[in-house]
Amino acid sequence: MTSADSLTQIKTGWSLRTLVDQMIRISDSIAVVGPQAYKMAMIFAGLGIRVAEARIIAAYDESATLKSDFLANMSNEIRTPMHGMLSANALLMDRNLSEEKRDLAEVIQESGQLAPFLSWRDIAHINHSIARGFQNTLKPNVKFELDLSPDLPKIIQGDPLRYWQVVQNLINNAGKFTEGGSIRL
Repeated sequence: MTSADSLTQIKTGWSLRTLVDQMIRISDSIAVVGPQAYKMAMIFAGLGIRVAEARIIAAYDESATLKSDFLANMSNEIRTPMHGMLSANALLMDRNLSEEKRDLAEVIQESGQLAPFLSWRDIAHINHSIARGFQNTLKPNVKFELDLSPDLPKIIQGDPLRYWQVVQNLINNAGKFTEGGSIRL
């Protein structure tokens, strides 16, 4: 036995030959298990990515819901006093006002009556984004389709938030009761 063998045996309790034999057996085992272990590692890595994606999507959905709720509440908080102001202004305009005061009252009335204009093209773009978002929330065997009629008016006047809520409610309700096939809007 060499001095290296003696030193190894003292430290580990095994001879150098035993250690080499053990390493060869482990190496042979790794060669057999290695490809399977690699496949398992790739599967786990893929699952980790999918879990991270699902968390990101859930956070985005929660953020979108919070934003929508906030905008709905803010819209209501702004509209209620705005309607009161416009009603009071309409009563004021029924009075005998000087020309200068009438002009100011008309400016107030016209400013309050301005509503956002939406183009159907804008709505189609928004709904395309909505369709992608809703497809993730629908059951796996349900497809969402958007089909805007060419006969729709090119411009509509109204509240974009309300249009969004109507579309959202239609799709959510349809999704709850559709087991398979498609939802077409």
